[in-house]
Amino acid sequence: MTVFSEKLDTLMQTVEAVLHAELSALSGALRTGLLSPAIAVGSGGSAVAAAYLARCRLTVGAAPTSVQTPLELVIESASLASNQVWLFTANGENPDILAAFDAAVARGAASIQIVTSKPGSLLIAAAAGHPTAQVHIVPVRDPKDGFLATHSLVGAVTALLLAFDQAAEFPVGEELPKAYGDAGREILAGPRREAMRELLAPFAGRSTLLVLEDPRLSSIGTLIETSLWECAICAVQRTDFRNFAHGRHVWLHKRAQDTAIIALTGTETMEVWADIASQVPANCAVSSLDHGNCGRLQNALGILQGLTVVEALGSLSGIDPGKPGTGAFARPIYDAPSLSAANARLHPSVRQKQAAVVRRDHPENRGEDLPARFRGFTERLAASAIAGLILDYDGTLVTYTGRFQPPREELITELRRLLGLGLLVGVATGRGKSAGEDLRPLIPQEHHPDILIGYYNGAYLQPLSVDIKKQRPSVSPRVAAVAKWIDDNPSLLSKQEFKNSGPQLSVDLEVVRDPESFAREFMQAFGGAGDLRIVQSSHTFDICLASACKTAVMQAMSKRSKSPDAKFLCVGDSGGRAGNDHILLGTPLGISVDEVCDRVGACWSLFGAEIRGPDALLRLLRALDADGMGIVRLNVGLVLSKDAIEI
Repeated sequence: MTVFSEKLDTLMQTVEAVLHAELSALSGALRTGLLSPAIAVGSGGSAVAAAYLARCRLTVGAAPTSVQTPLELVIESASLASNQVWLFTANGENPDILAAFDAAVARGAASIQIVTSKPGSLLIAAAAGHPTAQVHIVPVRDPKDGFLATHSLVGAVTALLLAFDQAAEFPVGEELPKAYGDAGREILAGPRREAMRELLAPFAGRSTLLVLEDPRLSSIGTLIETSLWECAICAVQRTDFRNFAHGRHVWLHKRAQDTAIIALTGTETMEVWADIASQVPANCAVSSLDHGNCGRLQNALGILQGLTVVEALGSLSGIDPGKPGTGAFARPIYDAPSLSAANARLHPSVRQKQAAVVRRDHPENRGEDLPARFRGFTERLAASAIAGLILDYDGTLVTYTGRFQPPREELITELRRLLGLGLLVGVATGRGKSAGEDLRPLIPQEHHPDILIGYYNGAYLQPLSVDIKKQRPSVSPRVAAVAKWIDDNPSLLSKQEFKNSGPQLSVDLEVVRDPESFAREFMQAFGGAGDLRIVQSSHTFDICLASACKTAVMQAMSKRSKSPDAKFLCVGDSGGRAGNDHILLGTPLGISVDEVCDRVGACWSLFGAEIRGPDALLRLLRALDADGMGIVRLNVGLVLSKDAIEI
């Protein structure tokens, strides 16, 4: 009797425990996540549970599910703000699953669902109190579980099977656990396991196993492949039937005598397999296992049957899958903290920049060490004597949704403090008169002449003391030509509503039928002359003279500075290549509080997606310390400190 066989002998005890477990929290998480894309994460045997979750979600019409390893989750950088992340782990102790949890948090996952069989694990401790994390403990009857974590895998699969039924619009109810329990007991009974050994007896001595599968049975294929590889029973190659037919059959032509095939079929793919089976060389050992409709129940039962396949092939090879024996190097590579170290290097700001870099994928950036670039940027910030502060307005001083309200009192308090230190302050905005009208009542009147505002994206510079409603900018004939072009092309907008302020024309994005088409047609009509520029904020297209730029505010302020080496801290939110802060944030001390671009030497956020807009700006302003009259320095350590995240 092998250790693995002993595990299978008691496996139904775990099934029975789960059949009687309370699964309402799990079914609730499944139900609430159906409309969200999901990522299912697992290594080794837990990858089987992840694949099973993906199949289950597909059967109920849920949003797409990606099955990933912890490494995949850690090294990617796209935001997971709309994703459910499912982490499957037997004991919740290995460093890779801990790194995966940290990565899900860093990437802003909408919810993190942890399925494990061990209470009190390191992973559960890490998740404790985290607002988006939920832990689901699956009962098992053999806590030691063995090399292949058999009980925890079957426990997780059984829990998902039942919880999905509970979450369904029309649940099967009590018939499902009865059918599953009855069929499971039959599959794991001694006679059926002995029959599996006899069925696979021709596989003895074969060094390679081809698992050809119906794609709907990938959880079963993953189980067989993972288990046989992990136990060194034989080399395994998985693919679907038709992909095998497109070239992989050459292996049989060369090595049929060393090869065996297991075909995992469903009702619709039996004929597809039959075409292949009729042509397989006679000296190749072949067996097939049918799984009917390939639904959730059939996959769950197929996983139980797959374990008996592993048991049979282990017996034929003389290897105990429950205790195959490992090399001296096994524990060091399993426990290696390298993935956690890689995750730690990927500060949220680095992830945000990495996403922008790969989105554009410029050849110049293919070898960049972004963590090192981020360190260099923060070191430059910390070393700089700052003589001036230039702020965007919408999305920076105020949120987009709150743009019709004045800036928060906490921000105004910090601006008053910095003005009192003699710091030069400017505002570079796509707005017109409303920016000055909102700020004047909030700033002490004696400072009004000291605050320079670059209205209309820097096209019109005036101190805060000047009311531009009374002292209007001149009208640009070229901008007027754009207004006529829009009038002549009514199909561009759902409503013929736009604002021509003279030096700038603004169109709300909500009335633009197709933003990409609008920008493209504008460039076709006016781009050749090179004298007009179109930029985008979160809520408008702004069209102005190419000579207009937010950096005009910095140029004017630098002439007023008493410091010959004046440095200006520039803060905005639209740092993307089409954004109206792109040029401003390309300056040496340009910081984004939202969108960044692919430039690795400029336009970084210090917060990633964790903190944005006015909250991020407030963190920055509070970290500016006096360093002589009119000069401040940024306490970068305070900005980056996790202890200072709460505003």
